[in-house]
Amino acid sequence: MHCLHKLSEYENSTALQIVSRRHEITVELRKSKEEDHLLKRRSVKEDDLISPLKEPNSQSATSMSLGEIILTMHSEDPEKQFAGMQGARKLLSREQNPPIDLMIGQGIVPICIQFLQKMDNPLVQFETAWALNNIASGNSDQTRCVIENNAVPHFVTLLQSDNINLVEQCVVALGNVAGDGFAPRDIVLQNNVVDAVWKLIDKDTSLLLLRNIVWLMSSLCRHKNPTPPFEEIKRLLPVLSQLLCGTDVQVLVYACWALCYVTNDNTKIQAVVDVEVLPRLVNLLGAEDPSIIVRA
Repeated sequence: MHCLHKLSEYENSTALQIVSRRHEITVELRKSKEEDHLLKRRSVKEDDLISPLKEPNSQSATSMSLGEIILTMHSEDPEKQFAGMQGARKLLSREQNPPIDLMIGQGIVPICIQFLQKMDNPLVQFETAWALNNIASGNSDQTRCVIENNAVPHFVTLLQSDNINLVEQCVVALGNVAGDGFAPRDIVLQNNVVDAVWKLIDKDTSLLLLRNIVWLMSSLCRHKNPTPPFEEIKRLLPVLSQLLCGTDVQVLVYACWALCYVTNDNTKIQAVVDVEVLPRLVNLLGAEDPSIIVRA
């Protein structure tokens, strides 16, 4: 309701009457939904991917020791590189206690940056992006390691890939980086990610990828003191306005979050009003899903 409340005050609209009907939504629910949203994302299960990686090396990659993984990644043989990278990714995809610091200490990140640039081997790129994504999903020091090794511009470049799974991993990795704080967020924005997002939205995008793209957009709009460069964020507003016309709950929630972040700065409210989101936000207050109502 926060976003609509501010927009309604700005326009002196009767929508405030609708806001008052929703005061039974509890503070606890707001806090719970906000905490859920702020969590970074890790990619754990292969089952969620439309992946060609039902690979014969799967078992051997799983059974490799860390020393074997690192040694194999240093090989000049592309097949061994793939097996080593896959083994590293599997370790980093553990649901419980992934050895992120241990892998960083073994120097895996610089190797991953090299593998990320293997344009002739999209399968290695995919495994690499997945591994780096899971490192970036960790704490701020772990995310910083990914940033300082210059992964961000490569992630943005790979958003143009025809490999949908690779694109998805890069989208989520960029969201994890941007969500870590205002400085990482601005690094992502400085690498022309908004242009890449526009191109992705224009494509025939799957629902799963669209959800991740909108989540990335919400991460780009996050954080105050300072707020994100508005000339970049302003370019996302027409897209967010269009997304509010959809029906998928997750897309609607993330789009509302993004607009809510933008309207936290009173000087930006007019720009949000100008893309005509208010009528749709009013309609969303009638939604059955409370997560939409809270953010609208």
